[in-house]
Amino acid sequence: MHKDDLHIFNFIIQGRKTMSFWPFETLPDRPELPRDDPKQLRDDLALIHLKDEDERQMLAKATFSWKMPNALKQAQSQRGQRANVLAANRASTEAWVRFLTTGAMDGTPPEGKDTAPLSNEDWVRAHPSRPIVTSALTGNQLLVAANGRSSTLEVAAPVKRRPLKLVATLNTGTPVQVKELEDAFFDKLGRTSFKRSAFRTLMGDLLRWRAVQRSAETLGEP
Repeated sequence: MHKDDLHIFNFIIQGRKTMSFWPFETLPDRPELPRDDPKQLRDDLALIHLKDEDERQMLAKATFSWKMPNALKQAQSQRGQRANVLAANRASTEAWVRFLTTGAMDGTPPEGKDTAPLSNEDWVRAHPSRPIVTSALTGNQLLVAANGRSSTLEVAAPVKRRPLKLVATLNTGTPVQVKELEDAFFDKLGRTSFKRSAFRTLMGDLLRWRAVQRSAETLGEP
């Protein structure tokens, strides 16, 4: 038997699990309970070891059934619908990919909100130790994440490889000019497949997240 002032339920993946519940008032005579304040539990005694006869008496007072509230039933039913399942899958994937890129103990750097926009003449580079991460989502969506932040791109099938190649180029850590990246991205690509404004927005996001930074070539250093 376990007694606590917090309620934690662990749901098993396979098999069955039976849980027994007692109102707190069922245990007033237990020696483990404080005498002066029955609302408080002793920190050093969390487990009660029962003798066989004592256990049978306690189980006789237990409540084994629990009825799911209607509101929870309705919520579970809605989550089971395809559109909601896909949305939940996208949300969980986005959360985990952002967590993956937070840098562990180093933490997430603050956004560079006052950073000047990139121009075609700028040179940029990413840091190989904190790479930009991509993950395919449902519905022709591609997640691009770095430093605990992410952006979702709508990409048609012919365009999918372009963002992946862009990220791979940046993740080498080699300085590259923005114009060169943009020209390579749109080389032989139809005008309606992906907007240049969306490309510039993505590059701006990466700069603001500090996933890329202006390199020495931009600053005129040798």
